[in-house]
Amino acid sequence: MYIVDVKGVRGFTLIELITVVVILGILGVFTFQFLTSGMQTYAIVQKQKDLFDEARLCLERMSREIRDAEQILGFNPNINIRFQKSHSTSYDPVTRVRFQYRPASDYIRRGRRVAGSWLWNVLAENVTGFTMFNTSNEILIVTVLSRATGESVTMGTRCFPKNLMTPPAGYKSFYRGGQGNWREEVT
Repeated sequence: MYIVDVKGVRGFTLIELITVVVILGILGVFTFQFLTSGMQTYAIVQKQKDLFDEARLCLERMSREIRDAEQILGFNPNINIRFQKSHSTSYDPVTRVRFQYRPASDYIRRGRRVAGSWLWNVLAENVTGFTMFNTSNEILIVTVLSRATGESVTMGTRCFPKNLMTPPAGYKSFYRGGQGNWREEVT
């Protein structure tokens, strides 16, 4: 509603201005809440993705190297596995490897035997659960990674060593006396 004064100047009433300010304020609050909840959802999903990626990379590395094992040297369920790989790489010429879960430190680490001592690298942190079973050389590995903020990821895999020198009866091994064994090529 416009008011025309004596000089012909038109303007808005105070009630109309207050109504517009109130409506814009309500729209602003809803927009702010929508954007805030979207950002919170993004942050939660990003933390879940980080945990998922860490668990996936850890299990991929473990299963890839265990598949290349020609001899399981030691196995302690839910704690560690120690084995001899049949192939070395230019990056890692060592063939004696150990994967170990450290519950007191919440991580899984990979060790390699060099000149009589073990050199360690951390594969995954925030590990709150780790299960490893060896049944007829089928190795089942399950990891649980969690953060203090509540995000959690559980992931597992099964792997079969392909180059065992003395496989159990009925087990398909590709061991050929160190010549032409099964090898995973990464390009």
